[in-house]
Amino acid sequence: AGSHEAAEEIGASALEDARELGDIKLEAKALLYPTMTSPGFGTELYERVQEAYRLAVASGDVNLIGQAAYIRGSLGYVTGDPEAWTSEMGDLYQVVEQTDEPFHRVALHGLLCSRAFTKGEYEQALGHVDAVFEMAEHFDDDPIVGMEGAQRFMINRETGLDDIRPFITGDRSAEPGSWPLGLLSIYTELGMRDVASELLDELMATESSDQVVARFQGASAAFLSEAVAFTGDRAHAEKLYELLDRRSGTNLIWGHFVMVFGSADRYLGMLADVLGRDASEHFDAALEMDASMGSTQHRAETLARYSVHLRKTDERRALRLAAEANDLGRLMGSSRICRIAEHHDD
Repeated sequence: AGSHEAAEEIGASALEDARELGDIKLEAKALLYPTMTSPGFGTELYERVQEAYRLAVASGDVNLIGQAAYIRGSLGYVTGDPEAWTSEMGDLYQVVEQTDEPFHRVALHGLLCSRAFTKGEYEQALGHVDAVFEMAEHFDDDPIVGMEGAQRFMINRETGLDDIRPFITGDRSAEPGSWPLGLLSIYTELGMRDVASELLDELMATESSDQVVARFQGASAAFLSEAVAFTGDRAHAEKLYELLDRRSGTNLIWGHFVMVFGSADRYLGMLADVLGRDASEHFDAALEMDASMGSTQHRAETLARYSVHLRKTDERRALRLAAEANDLGRLMGSSRICRIAEHHDD
């Protein structure tokens, strides 16, 4: 309902009660609760989740270990801790073997899809998306279909959206129920500048600043920033930069491994470029994060975006970075990375 302060108060009371009772299972659950309610979803929660994970392991409750590992891995990705990501995978394999619970299977395939995607292994990632979709019969269909659709879109936009281009007219009234942020990303990727600019204006205008902050998670940050870089809207760039700056030094994620976008600093660099600022520090920080996470996908996009920025001031280095991004894009099969690296998104 958006009442984050009330949720935090209730969560703090629950944690206090659990500790007074000396019940480590309840304590672990109370520690995990804010990760589902807080709009921050970042480094400020990581220490708390680490404690919850330790308590879950100590309790021996397999389902609780799975839940804590899942959330710990997500926040490990956000904070740039690859060890937590790797550890989560091992934990979830064991939990699935011991429980065969559909929820844990979905969590495992979501994680494996994200890991394959960050390495540029799109076919392998799609295999895990298919596995998630097959689990829909065990749940209310909509959440699983939504997760599967979002993951499939992230992969397909890398390999090319040409197949859907004839169906994207720019007439949003013909597409009731569409996800506005996803539609904005499609317009951006297909180079539909006018309708992208129109929808971007609507998305930035229809929410108050407080609402934008509360909902400014990975998909919002990434798709809005990409659209701003495409349209060159300085006013929107200024507002988004202010919102995203608090995420500097972290990775952007949407949901628990539904979508992974890489370093927030890459997007800050893109926004700084629109504003005419030197974005080198942001892009250098993003490359460092990409290396620590071992992500070919994230590194390739950072190199491509960095090359776009540098062509204004250092053409030689811009060409070198673009060549490396293009090589990685071809290796992965990402026509999107190649397009950005070749500066065809002007």
